[in-house]
Amino acid sequence: MLAACGGNPKAKVEPPAPPMPPGVTWGAPGVLIVSPSAPAAPPRASTRLPPAPTAHPPMPAGNLSTDYRVGEVFDTGIASFYGPREQGNETASGEIFDYHKMTAAHRLLPLGTRVKVTDLKTSKSVEVRINDRGPFWPNRLLDLSWGAAQKIGDDGLDPVRIEIVSLPDPIPTGVYTVMVGWFTQDDPLAQCRNWMQQRLDKPVITLPSDEGRWLRYAKSVRLDPETATAIVRELREKQYQAYLVRLN
Repeated sequence: MLAACGGNPKAKVEPPAPPMPPGVTWGAPGVLIVSPSAPAAPPRASTRLPPAPTAHPPMPAGNLSTDYRVGEVFDTGIASFYGPREQGNETASGEIFDYHKMTAAHRLLPLGTRVKVTDLKTSKSVEVRINDRGPFWPNRLLDLSWGAAQKIGDDGLDPVRIEIVSLPDPIPTGVYTVMVGWFTQDDPLAQCRNWMQQRLDKPVITLPSDEGRWLRYAKSVRLDPETATAIVRELREKQYQAYLVRLN
């Protein structure tokens, strides 16, 4: 993804993240060149694939708290963005994704929450509504729509601060799942799936993609925050890349 300014714009290229399963989306980093005289354009998908991990990646950043308070900073971390590749897909909230609208994906904030996102590099802010789940990539906190990212000058991997502006009223009782991945080899996937099934005696589904595979408890499995958080922590202790995801 790119950031460019000056007379000789340069592009930064990052391998795309693996495609997400239904209900959770992920923005593909791509290549974008912007000259000072030309308006910004949506990113183009890269054809490069990410390398298979050779070591355990760092665990994802992000506040695991389920205590939401209006007017307070909820978290800080790295924001990415997603756009044309997901245009028209159904989001976790059920609405259709439009990358021009001011929306974002977050793993834990209740769907419908409005947050103020401040880019700590540009000091610009934008207000967005959480309507999707993600990102599912180490050390990334928030996936902005491309339109929202343009408002704050986010070139794809910028540090941001999230402040809660408003919450659904009433806030629904949270139900959660656990997402793990991605896997490029059969043995680690089978071992993790067996552990997850034994841990809860609940079905675990495999979500395939061209680049790797994901594991998640079946849609019928709706976990309370304490159980889901405990499973995520245990999986991380076993060096699996696990994510706590709020379903509502």
